[in-house]
Formats: sequence, C-alpha cells, structure tokens
Amino acid sequence: MENELRFVHREETFNDLAVRELAAGRSACICRIQFGRCTKDECASCEIGRQYRNCYNQMNDYDKQRLSKYVSQNYVQDSLYPGKWMSYKALRKHTAKWFALTAVCLLFIFLPLFLMAPGDKPADVHTISQSTNNQIIVTIKLAQKYVKDVNSDGKVNCIDYACSFKLIWDAIYPEQADDCIIIRNHSLTLNHLYVGVYENNSLIFIEPWTSNPDVYDMQTIWGEKWNPRFNKYDETEKWLNKTGRY
Repeated sequence: MENELRFVHREETFNDLAVRELAAGRSACICRIQFGRCTKDECASCEIGRQYRNCYNQMNDYDKQRLSKYVSQNYVQDSLYPGKWMSYKALRKHTAKWFALTAVCLLFIFLPLFLMAPGDKPADVHTISQSTNNQIIVTIKLAQKYVKDVNSDGKVNCIDYACSFKLIWDAIYPEQADDCIIIRNHSLTLNHLYVGVYENNSLIFIEPWTSNPDVYDMQTIWGEKWNPRFNKYDETEKWLNKTGRY
C-alpha cells in the first residue's frame, strides 16, 4: 500500500552507550583544559586520559566517527558553563573580572546621570540689578587689564584672573568685600577657578577670564562642562594667601 506507515524500533546497544559515555568524558576533559582546571601536561600523564586513548585505539572507524560527533554535541552544552570546569583560583579570577566589568559598565551608565543631576542653579544675568552688573563688568575689565602672575607659578591662568578680580573688587568696593568669594570647580569635565558675588543672598557665578566682559556668567560660557554641584566655596583665603597680598 502506498500510504503504508513504517515504524522502525532500534534498541541502544552496549556499544552505543559506551561511545556516548566516552564522548561525554572526552568533552569534559576538553573543557577542563580550556577553562584552566587541568593543563595539557597533566592531561598527558592523567590516568583518565590514558584510558580514553586505549578505548579510542580499539574503536573501528565507524565508532570513531560517531564519537567525534557526540564529543562536539556535548562540548556545545558543556562550554556554556565555564565556571563548572575551572579551578578554584581560576574561578575567583573569572568572577572578579566579570564583577569589575559589570562595575565599569554601571559606572558608564550612571556617571552621566550623576553629572547631569540638578545642582545649584546659576543666577540669571537678567535678574541681577543694574548697579551690581555694572560693578562686575568694571571689575572684570580692570582685572583683565592688570592681570599678572599673582601667585608666581610662571603662568597666567584662571588662578590669576580669579585672584585679580577678588583683589580689585575688595579695593574698589571695600564695604562689599565679603560679598565676593573665589570658587573652585573640579569635576571630570572642568578644573577651574573663578569668582562669585552675592546679591540679596543669591550667588552670581562669574568668569573673570571671559572674552567679553558684558557676558560673564559661567553657564553661558562653559555650558555643560560646568556643574555647580562640584563647586568648592571655602577656599578664598587659601588662594589669596598664594598671592602674598592677603
């Protein structure tokens, strides 16, 4: 009959079972060597390895072909779990490596969020009174005109501009000397010294090194590089002491 169905039943012989078990053992040995529990030198003198070679040498070509196939199939599954085949020392090293890699990945994920977290909001230039705005602009112009290496480090940089602003401010507005402070901002994106001026308990963040004295607020000049969360507000005396004028 054309539509006849045939069922073929084949019992596994002892030889079939032996080939499969030998393949499972060989796959395990390969994983132990690959993942560090054993070495090739140890394998050469291992009793299990010697027994495997004896069994393999007694096989016919057909069984050798089947053995190779079963070894590959077992290895695909066994190699999915490298920790199972490692020595205790290698497992500790492997775990530490993945822990460190995970920590680095988490750092790269959360650090930008941390840097972008809201901090102290910079004062808006447009909310500053006209008189304070004029005082700041005048002081910036004088600081830029007379700036020099005030801390004698061989360079003229943000330290000199910030200290010069503070010294000039104190000289021309002595009654408001306490309103002006030197601020240090140190983060992954900025390492900088600048100044702040208080008006009505609000702090105005000022870049005395600005290329345009009329535009001096830190947010406008530095953008995302500047984050007030990293400001240090208590170092005015420290930096002025470096000038030898305080």
